[in-house]
Amino acid sequence: MGPYIIDSPAAFGRGANCFSAGDGGERFLFSKVRKSVDWRGITWIWIGAAVSLPVGIWLLATLPADFTRAAIAVTVLSAAVLLWQGARLRAEFQPPALVGTGGVAGILSGLVGIPGPPVFLYYLAAPVEMRVARASIMTFLFGPAFLACLINIAFGILERQMLLLAVLLIHLVWFGKWVGHKGFQLAVPGIAREIAVVLLIVSGAALLIRTYFL
Repeated sequence: MGPYIIDSPAAFGRGANCFSAGDGGERFLFSKVRKSVDWRGITWIWIGAAVSLPVGIWLLATLPADFTRAAIAVTVLSAAVLLWQGARLRAEFQPPALVGTGGVAGILSGLVGIPGPPVFLYYLAAPVEMRVARASIMTFLFGPAFLACLINIAFGILERQMLLLAVLLIHLVWFGKWVGHKGFQLAVPGIAREIAVVLLIVSGAALLIRTYFL
């Protein structure tokens, strides 16, 4: 039970994948934003994620947990700080780059159950409206969640304790989604983008602190 508690963030991520795949709240939000989705970009990103997700699950059993958490935290922090300083893409990615973005997301999904950071960073930096970025990010998360759930079951990684932890904490996730949805409706696009970048910085810093100090 001890090692499970130590690895609880990754465990929750893997368990939450299955709940996300059938999350009624997620489907409700999707029904509100589907017309704004960048379907071209998301399709290529999904393809990349589907191909690389098994690699992430293999790495999960190979790499030290602290190393992977620290690498992810530093990458997210560095990119988020660049976004905060005003770094933006001049054009949307072409298919090879979109597949690469999805590939990184798929590896992260298999490795720590968190596929979002590469896609968050891409859409926050891309020259698209904030409503398109938000809708596309939300839609993207359906694919890896469903596929990761199936692969984790097939590999025997999805343990009962993980599902229990996900059940206990998923209500906080739902509450966060509701707060985010309401906040987006009230915020102007520029402020919404800045808040998203700040949250990425906070999450990256929290992961780094958790790795080395907790």
